Formats: sequence, C-alpha cells, structure tokens
Amino acid sequence: MNPLENLIVESVEYIGFLATAFILLSFLMEGNRLRVVNTIGASLWLLYGIILNGYSIIVLNLFVILIHLFKLWKSSKKSITNQSPKVEGY
Repeated sequence: MNPLENLIVESVEYIGFLATAFILLSFLMEGNRLRVVNTIGASLWLLYGIILNGYSIIVLNLFVILIHLFKLWKSSKKSITNQSPKVEGY
C-alpha cells in the first residue's frame, strides 16, 4: 500500500474507534443524554459502514439512529406538554 492508502485506512479505523468510545460512554449515562451520545456513536458507525460498504453496519446503525431520534422527539414533546402553564378553573 502507498502512504495515501495507509492514511485512509488509518482514518477509517479512527472513525471506528471514536464511534466505539461514544457508544461505551453512552452506557455510563441515563435518559436523553444517553440517547444523544449514543446517536453520535451510531452516526459515526454509520459513516464507518458506508465507507467500508458494510451493509449490516449501515442497517443496524440507521435503525438505532431513527429509534433514538424518535424517542428524543417524543421526550421533547412530553417535556413541552408538562411545562405548559396550568389554568385553574373558575
């Protein structure tokens, strides 16, 4: 391999290690923070899978991202509903 190919291979590996770090870090968290950090990790794994044409990696992480985004959206809707002012009856 020439030096440029070596650099590309190493860069892809760094993406994989960074994704792993975010996923592992997310397991130390709870709630929405877990979902956000895990989504970042899954997005990096998705990029890793796209670069390597790893279809199983792509499919898995695409679904993980969609599930996290749905749950975050649902949680934000619940949070907004709970914060709306309550009007006492007359």
